[in-house]
Amino acid sequence: MHSTSHSFIEILQGNSCKTARSNKTACSNLLKRIRTPKNKSTVADLWGSLFYSCVMKTEPRRRDAEETRLKILESARCVFTEKGYERAGLREICGNAGVDQALIKRYFGSKLKLFEAVFDTGVGIHLVLLGPKESIGQALATYYLGKQRDAKGFDATMALLNSIGSAEVNQHMKHIVETQFIDRLAGHIGGRAAEQRSALIISHVLGFDVLRRVLGVDSLGPKYDKEIVRSWGRQIQSLVNDE
Repeated sequence: MHSTSHSFIEILQGNSCKTARSNKTACSNLLKRIRTPKNKSTVADLWGSLFYSCVMKTEPRRRDAEETRLKILESARCVFTEKGYERAGLREICGNAGVDQALIKRYFGSKLKLFEAVFDTGVGIHLVLLGPKESIGQALATYYLGKQRDAKGFDATMALLNSIGSAEVNQHMKHIVETQFIDRLAGHIGGRAAEQRSALIISHVLGFDVLRRVLGVDSLGPKYDKEIVRSWGRQIQSLVNDE
C-alpha cells in the first residue's frame, strides 16, 4: 500500500499538480494529511479530494485556456481587419474579447505573433488547396468570386491593405504573405520554380480581390462571373501546370 501510494503521489506531483498551479498549496496539504492521517477512515476521502484538486480541475482549465485563446483570436481578426496592424490596440482587442491584456503575452507572446496567428488560422485559401492540383485554377477563381465583404468578420485582404505602413511593418507583412500564402501554395503545386509561380498566382488573386471587392470595379462585377471563372481560372491553372 505504501509503495502504491508513493507512486501515485509522484505522478500527481510530477504531472497533474504542475498543471494546477493555483491548487498547488491545497494539493501539498492533502498529501501531508494522507501521509499522516488521524484515522484510517479518512484516507479514502483524502485521496478523493486530492484527485479532484490536482487532476479533475486541470481539464476545465485546459478548456478555459483554449476558449480564451479563441476569443482573443476572434477579436483580433475583427480589429486587425478594420484598423490594420499599427492602429490596432491590444487594449481594444482584449476589451472586445472580455479578457485581461496580460493574456496576449501568455498565449501569443507579442502583438506581432498574434497578428501572424490571425492569418495562420483565419485565411481560407488553404481550404482550396485540399482539392486536386488539376482544378486549383477553377477552385481559386470560384473561391474569390464568392468572397463577400463582411465588416464584422475577418478579411485577410483588408487586414493586409490596412497594415501597410512603415518599413518595419511592411517587413512583417512580407513574411506573412510569403509564409501564409506563397509557401503554402508552392508546396502544393511543386515543380520547377514553384515559389515564383506561386507568387504570380497570389499576385493574381490579391489584385483581383482588391479590384472586385474593395474597389468594386464594374467590369469584374457579379454579372460577369461565368466568363471570369472560365478565363481567369484557365490563366491561374496555366501557372499551376507551368505551361
